[in-house]
Amino acid sequence: MSTSPLPHIDPELMRQLTHARPGELVEGVFMLRTPSSQACPDASETQDQVQRLLSSARRRSGARDDQLTIFENLQSFALRGPRELVQAVLESPDIASAMANQQPESLLIEPTCPAPPARRRRGPAPRTADISPPRRAAKRREKSPPSQ
Repeated sequence: MSTSPLPHIDPELMRQLTHARPGELVEGVFMLRTPSSQACPDASETQDQVQRLLSSARRRSGARDDQLTIFENLQSFALRGPRELVQAVLESPDIASAMANQQPESLLIEPTCPAPPARRRRGPAPRTADISPPRRAAKRREKSPPSQ
């Protein structure tokens, strides 16, 4: 019996798992639980932890992953695999949280009212900055004796 708290699971991932047929591919992004004995595992430890976790989940589910991407420095990984494999991964005490990789809504913030019409500028064109040297400085340079 594990004493680890249950992982936080995105409701959209749960919905996708519930509606997926056996063997249907589901995509999830999983965050690993950090061991209490250390501040943050290094990249190779994260790689090893993910491989051990997936090996166990493959044995329990009898399924193989379709695609795996490990984010070593973020202690997380993205997995696309059969529903049974994703469920087996979620049962691991090493998982802190999980979310669906494919979300139903767009992250684009839609405007709530139409944009105001574009305003045309009337009058002369705006002046540009004059980058030539001032005339007085040029005259002083002409009057000064040549340097030797």
